[in-house]
Amino acid sequence: MGEHRRVLEKGATGTLLPEASTATNDINKVRFEFVPYTGLWWDTAMHNTQKCPGIVKSFLLQSGVADDISHHDFFTMLLRPYLEHKKRNDRVYGGPQAPGIHKNAWKMPVLDVSKPFEFCSRPHLDVQSQPVGVNVNVCMSLVHYVLVQGLGVTKDWNRKAHDNASFVSCVHIRNVSHMSLGLISLLLHTCCEKAMIPANSGHLLLPLPSPDFNTQSPARIEYDSRLHVDTSMHLMQGASDSWPSTRASRPQTTGGSSTSTVPAFCSTPA
Repeated sequence: MGEHRRVLEKGATGTLLPEASTATNDINKVRFEFVPYTGLWWDTAMHNTQKCPGIVKSFLLQSGVADDISHHDFFTMLLRPYLEHKKRNDRVYGGPQAPGIHKNAWKMPVLDVSKPFEFCSRPHLDVQSQPVGVNVNVCMSLVHYVLVQGLGVTKDWNRKAHDNASFVSCVHIRNVSHMSLGLISLLLHTCCEKAMIPANSGHLLLPLPSPDFNTQSPARIEYDSRLHVDTSMHLMQGASDSWPSTRASRPQTTGGSSTSTVPAFCSTPA
């Protein structure tokens, strides 16, 4: 905690973050606990994050899986390419083939776990393995952990030496910027019609500084038409690169019966 506090104190000077004033005329001064060290802050953060299931649902949509997929099926799908590449026969823990109580392990659907974070406690053991206290930890859902890494937290990881360090650490402020760009990219591929997306060469530039440590280029949102949900889900029979999204379509009716679907923003192709 002490090291974390020193990093924040150094960062406040360069980023103009507000700092608690040390000057006072009061005879008795109440010392408030640093906010991120309080239980109320963590409880509030956990409560707020569980109100955002749409991000996980968009992630599942872009991944091309059903929104009722279980944790076991999700990680089986996620690890399959790696296991096939390594030519290994390992399986994800639990599942229908597992014996006894492990048979139902991780059967809960991904979207049923709305809380990304949970507190847990475990005994703290001394060198003689005797319990001497209790450790309290903050745990994170594995699906959310995968999602957070995919949103860009790992982009700033670097093993190259910098300022006499063995690696470049990713400061929290850059993490927030990386994840913001990742969220916009995710929503661009899953919630925006293709007709709304401007012409680009794989990046949408923003008039903002990039969070990437080793670049002076503007911030950019990554876009790949192949990852757009209408392309990946083959909803437009190969014509999706030139049509708006099928979700913007309206049914064409003849005599009260629906015959076909035409995008609302363009004419029927010849």
